[in-house]
Amino acid sequence: MNLHGTGLGDQGLPIQQMAHVAPGMWLRARDTLHRICDMAEEEGVTFTLENLNLREHPGCPFNSTVDVLSLVAAVDRPQLRINLDLYHTQIGEGDVIRHAKACQPWIGEVQVADNPGRCEPGTGEMNWPMIARALADMGYDGPVGMEAFAKDKPEDALEAFRAAFTLQPSFQKDPYNEQIRAPGRIVGVHATAINSIPNSALATVSDHIPENPEKLTAQRGSTASSTDRIIADPVMDVVLIATSADTRSDLIEQVTQAGKAVLFEKTVTLSLAREREPELGPHS
Repeated sequence: MNLHGTGLGDQGLPIQQMAHVAPGMWLRARDTLHRICDMAEEEGVTFTLENLNLREHPGCPFNSTVDVLSLVAAVDRPQLRINLDLYHTQIGEGDVIRHAKACQPWIGEVQVADNPGRCEPGTGEMNWPMIARALADMGYDGPVGMEAFAKDKPEDALEAFRAAFTLQPSFQKDPYNEQIRAPGRIVGVHATAINSIPNSALATVSDHIPENPEKLTAQRGSTASSTDRIIADPVMDVVLIATSADTRSDLIEQVTQAGKAVLFEKTVTLSLAREREPELGPHS
C-alpha cells in the first residue's frame, strides 16, 4: 500500500499545497508514520512512502528522494519501506543510481518510467540497462514495476520494460559486455583479446557458419546468437565487427544507430563513396 507526503487530488496535485515544510511537520510526519506502522503490524501488511517531483506535484511536502529516505530511515521499521520512483528522482534530482544506492536498505519497490514523456524504458534519456545492472549489483532483488504510458502499443511497452530489466546471469556484473559478429577462425583471436581486458567479458558471438560460434562458446562460456538479436540486445555495451568489407559498413551503421559502441578491424569499406556517407563519418 502506497503513501505520499499529502493527499493528492486531480492531476496529482496536492489537496493542500505547502510552500515550505516547518520543522515541526517533520516530527508530526514521523509520528504519523509510526502509527501507520502500528496498524500495518496488526494487519500483517507493509506500506511504502513514494517520492515525487515538484514540477508535476507542486506544493507536495516530503516529496524528494532525500526527504522520503530521511523519513523512512528515521522510522526504521519493517512495516514501512520506500517506493523509489526513478522517474520522479530523475526529474527532481537526477543521479538516480547514487540515490538508489542510498535508499537500498529501505526499498520496498522500484517504479520506472522514462523521461521525458513518462513512457516505457527506451523512449527517453535514461539508461535503463545500466540502472537495472546497478540495482542487481547493489543486491536489490525486490519488485520492479512500470508506471508509465505506452508510447505506441501496450504490448510493445511491456516488452521494452521486460527487456530493460532482464539481465544475462553470467555477465550481469561485468562493466563491459562485448559481442562479436565475425566469420572464420579470426573470431578466436578477438575472443582471447576481449577476455584479457579487465572487467570485460565476451558475451555473444554471431557467425554465418553455425559451427564456428558453437565451438567458441563451448570453450569460452559465452552464447551464440543472431546478428539482429545482438544489435537489439539492450544489455550489451560493445559490438566488435570483423566481417568482410562488403558487409562491414552496413553493420557498423546498424550498431551505432542502436546506441552501442562499435569496434572494427581494417577499413570501414572499400568504397570511397560509402566512406564519405554521413552515417559513417562520425564513427570511422
